Order: sequence, then structure tokens, then C-alpha cells
Amino acid sequence: MGVLLAADDADAAVAARHEDAGWNRETRVWHSGPYSRWLVVMQLLHRHDPEWTALAGGLYWRRETPPAEHRAQRGEAWPERWDRHPEALLQLMRQSRCAGVHAFAARALQDNRSFCQALDGSVLRELLASVWSDTARFALALVRERIEAGEPAGPWLVPLIDSPLDEARRHALDLIAEDPARYSRDVELLLRLLVSADAEVRRASRLLLQAAAGQPDAADGFDALCTALLDWLARCDAQAPELAAICENLQWALQNPLREAGAKAPLAELLGLFDHASPDVVALAAEWLLLHPASVQGLPIEVLTRLLQSDDERLRGAGVRLFTALPDDTLLAQPALFAVFCASPMPRVRSAVAPKLAQLLPGHPDFGAALMPMLRDELFRTEAAEGVFDSLLQWLCGPLAAHTRAGDSATTVRLLEARSKGAQRLGAWLLPQQPAEAFDVLQTASLGLVDAAAARQWACEQLAAQPERTLAQLDDALRIFDSRWDDALAWARQWFASQGQSPQWTPALLVRLCDHKDPGAQRLGRELLTAHFELTDVTAYMLQLSQHPSSGMQLFVTNWLAAAAGGKPEVLARLEPYFLTVLSQANRGRLAKARVSEFLAAQAEQSEEAARIVARVFARQAVSGAITERARYVTGLRDIQQRYPALENPLQAAPVRAVAPRRAAVAGGPAA
Repeated sequence: MGVLLAADDADAAVAARHEDAGWNRETRVWHSGPYSRWLVVMQLLHRHDPEWTALAGGLYWRRETPPAEHRAQRGEAWPERWDRHPEALLQLMRQSRCAGVHAFAARALQDNRSFCQALDGSVLRELLASVWSDTARFALALVRERIEAGEPAGPWLVPLIDSPLDEARRHALDLIAEDPARYSRDVELLLRLLVSADAEVRRASRLLLQAAAGQPDAADGFDALCTALLDWLARCDAQAPELAAICENLQWALQNPLREAGAKAPLAELLGLFDHASPDVVALAAEWLLLHPASVQGLPIEVLTRLLQSDDERLRGAGVRLFTALPDDTLLAQPALFAVFCASPMPRVRSAVAPKLAQLLPGHPDFGAALMPMLRDELFRTEAAEGVFDSLLQWLCGPLAAHTRAGDSATTVRLLEARSKGAQRLGAWLLPQQPAEAFDVLQTASLGLVDAAAARQWACEQLAAQPERTLAQLDDALRIFDSRWDDALAWARQWFASQGQSPQWTPALLVRLCDHKDPGAQRLGRELLTAHFELTDVTAYMLQLSQHPSSGMQLFVTNWLAAAAGGKPEVLARLEPYFLTVLSQANRGRLAKARVSEFLAAQAEQSEEAARIVARVFARQAVSGAITERARYVTGLRDIQQRYPALENPLQAAPVRAVAPRRAAVAGGPAA
């Protein structure tokens, strides 16, 4: 027993055909089996089998003919011992993992008729379900004998249908065909037929269901069958063989004989199938749900969304059918759901919801008003797939156009300023349809910065069309100079230059323009500043513009040095950083440095307080300035020291030390 129970087909070899050439050149053919090299197993199973021959003292076994598919006769060792212990043979049939052991045990147990006739029905059901064909065939023979002896066939039909043995399933179908009306009332049998992995059995289930439909009490049985189907589907393995074909068979049944019963199935259990791991089961659940009186109203929106966005075409199709089955009242309360579907990266999903959306929008303006902002906001995001923005714009500029136009000017500016091309396209479509008065000067000028050329042109035209309004808010209008587009900048320079005589130009605005990063704006600012120059404002201009890092602006400021700081030590002190910046430039700003140096030297002669400030500037530059310019600063410090001897001056005069001339070297001797 221990040796036979330990045998496992996983370790067996493969049956093979062999040829040997004899001494007379005749070829001899012989065959080996999967257990030919298992010494003890072959001794136990085939010691007295005339078809097997042991070689090399039983180390190798062979036969003249191929191994038979079914064992026809006994040939094991100690057959009388096995006959005395039939329960051991039954244990082998229940527990062995070796086909040869099953064939031996099934053949040996057939000879023990009394033991076989006494076997319990549960044991036979267990043997029928065996994956080992010899054991299942042994059980089938006993079941046939009992049915032929008058035992009712009904209790055996389900075990026969579930058996892996093809002969058992065919025998069950033959029994059902003898009296289909009788067996059509068996709910368990109908269930096993419907969910069988055998295609022929599933075909027979359709015939039996049609036979059952004509029975007077079919409704109750079909109700129970639908409940049993829900339970089976919830527990079935997503990797089960033929599951797709089984679900197709169940769908046929639900669309035909089980249609009314399916509509009465428990809704909670049906909705639970949408969480199943198998797409086939989920698709079947969707079709089943369409039969239910509650339809899809109980289906969570997130489940419907998951179906429509699934990668599986069947699930998307099921989701579309569920979606279109929703009542209008339910759909009208879900604008966010439409927004998700309209922005789906899958074209089929967008196409699926389009007819329903087109049907709802004309008669429900409140629904359209709620949906429009959601679709518009999708344009600010990265396009999920090619064609999504085109689809959204078709809705926003088509059926939802009236709601889209109702947006405020700030939204239009935000659309045009967005990085998303979809948002820019919608903004460009909206802009000419909105009144220009809805945009203030700052918003209009800001449109000169956007990527859309049409929007920039519109902004320039509107600023020029209302010059009084634009100049009244000149501070906001100058925003257009921040544009990176040449067309907007060129227009701004030309138009604002033509408005140079306007009284709205204030020193702050002029300084802001001069201080701009755009060189063209700086030039315009300097021109306007010269035109608007007033002596009373010179100090304010000077102090602000002196901080500009541009060398051109620094040179421009030197034109006002005398007017702004001449004879004003307090202003001179405030301009000290400007002086250091100009004088510290290396290899550039030569004219500006010359003007500043001359101006400082002249101011040092006017007062001791001014000279103190100039001395600090010259002292720093004499140390850190360019070598070629240091002499100028040292000369300036000397002049200050001569004029104001009491003034602390970093320049120190060193006394001249006389040095005696060297004597001529003695002729022919070393130099002294």
C-alpha cells in the first residue's frame, strides 16, 4: 500500500516505441511504459501479466504491443490478498496520484461484486468526480447497474453531469432525454447543465429550459434557478475554463426562458456581481440588470463610470447600454457624470453619451448651465488623448454655446492666458462675441500678452479705439509692454509714443517705463521723460532712475546731475551708490564715467561737506578701479587735500628721500 500510494505520475516517464536490430539484421520492435523502470511498482502491478516481460532481474519492463488504454485483465502480485481487502483497493482509488494504480485498483475491485454492491452512494459520487478515468469509469458502471436495477436516476444526474468523464455526461444526457418534462423541474440539475464546461451539455440545457417553460409551475422553479445562478456566479473562479462560454449561455437563458424570473432576482446580489474579477461575469451582470424593474437606478455611479472607462470592449458596451437605460430624471441630476464621459480619452465612450446628451440639453437649460463649467474646466487640464479637446469644444461652442457666452470677462482672459491649447481656442472663440466694455483696461492690456494672435490684435484695437479710457488708466495700459510678442510691443511703442503729450504721464509712470526690461520701452521712456522734464521733478526722477542697472540709463541720468544734485550735499550722499556703480564698470560706460568724475570734482570745490562725500568715492575707486583710471582719482584726492587740509583724507604724502649716486667701480675690480 505504501509503495502504491507514493507513486506519482509527476515522476513517471513517457511510453515509447523502441527498435532493436538482431544478429540476422531483422528489426525487433518493443514498447516501454511510463513505469517501466519502477521496479517495485511493476512487480506489484504486473508480476503475472503475460504482456509484460521483466529484464535484468526486474530492473526494466517491456512489452511487444503498445500499452492498452484500459486494463482488461488482472496480473498483479498476490491477487488473493487484494480480494480479501477490497477496502484497500477503494483507498487506492480515492488517494492515489498514479494512473496505473487507478487502473489496477478499478479492475481488481470489479471482481468483488458483493463489496461493490454495498458501496454507499456518497462513495460512488466521490469516485464519479475523480479526474482519473479508470476510477470514474468504474463508478459509472456501478451507477448504470443500479439505475437499470430500478433505482431512480434523478439523484444521479447531477453527479454524472459534473463528472470529468465524458461517458458519464453523455449517459446523463441520455437519461434526461428519456423524460425531459420530469427532470425540467430539478433546479440543481438545470443549474449544473447551464454552467457546465461541456459545450454539448450547455446545448442540452437550452432544450431542457424550453421544456421547463411549458410546465404550469415553471415560474417558481425559474425564480429559484435565478437565485442559484447569482450564488454560483458570485463564487465562480474568474480563471475557470469556458467561463466566457458559460456566461454567454446564461445570457441566452436570461433573454429567453428566464427573462421574467431574471427581472425578479434579488437586486443586492445582482449589484454585487459588478465587483467580480471576471469581465465576463460583470458583462453578464450588466445585461441582467437591464431586465430588472429597478433597472440601473440602484447601480452606483462609480461602477457605471468604471464600466464606461474600462479597457475591455465588452464592459464598455455594457456600460453604454446601462447608461442609456437610466431615466432622464436620474441623468439630469448627474452633470458631473456627463463631464467625465465627455472628457474620456476613449472615443467610443464620448460617442456613446453624445446621443443622450444631445437629447437632454434642448429642454433642460439648468442642466446645461451646470454642465458647461465642468466641460470648460476640463480644457485647463492636459489633453488626455488626441481629440478630447475637439470633442469638448464641439459641445461648448455648439449646444452649450449660450451658456458658454454667459461667462464673465475674467473667465475669457483666464482661458486665453492658460497654457492649454484647448482653453486658448475657447477663449479666442469667446472674445469677439463679448462686449468690449466688459473688459477693463488692465484685462484688455493683459490680452496683449497671450499666445493667440487674434486676441492680441483685438486688445490693441480696443486700447486704440478708446484713447480717453486707456489714458485715464495709463498705469494698467502699460501692462502690454510685458508682452513677449513683437507685434504687441511694436504697436505699444508706436501708440504710446503718439500719446506723449497727454497730461496723464506722471513721474512714476515715466520712471516705470524707463525702468522696464524691454529696451524699446526704455527708449520710449527716456524720450517721454525728456519731453515732460520739469525742474521741480528732477530730483525724484534722478533718485529713481539712478538705480537702473542699464548702462544706457546710467548715461541718461548723467544729463541731470547738475540740476538734481548740484550744490546739494544731501542729494549727493543719496546718489553715492549710483556714482560707485557707474565708476566701477569695467571696459564700458566710458562717457558716463567721465561725466560723473567731472561732476564730482566740480562739487568737491564747492563745499567741505560735498568734498567729504567725493573723497569717499574717489578713495574706493583709487584702490579698486581700473588701473588706467586710478590716476584720475588720486589727482582728485590730492586736489581735495590741498583745498581742505583739515579734512580727513586717505591720501598720504610721502617725503622724498635723497639717494647718493653710486661711485664708479675701480678699473678691473668689482663694483662697489
